[in-house]
Amino acid sequence: MAASRTLGKTSAKLISSLYDQNKLIFTIKDVSTITGLDYFSAGRFISELKKRKIISTLKKVKNIIIPQELETIDNLLGIG
Repeated sequence: MAASRTLGKTSAKLISSLYDQNKLIFTIKDVSTITGLDYFSAGRFISELKKRKIISTLKKVKNIIIPQELETIDNLLGIG
């Protein structure tokens, strides 16, 4: 069964704010600033978004939003 890709209030605020700032690639600090979560809570939040395939990791500290119409990071990068 596919992971749920619906957004809750905090997820929607984060994704919307990142899009408004033209930031498809972002860091944990961006998440913390936008959501008001502390560093460790922001890290857990990022993990949850990864499990739900809302975002993916590019490098250890860089994450990217996966547009819902593309569904996977492979499709976003053109390798899927």
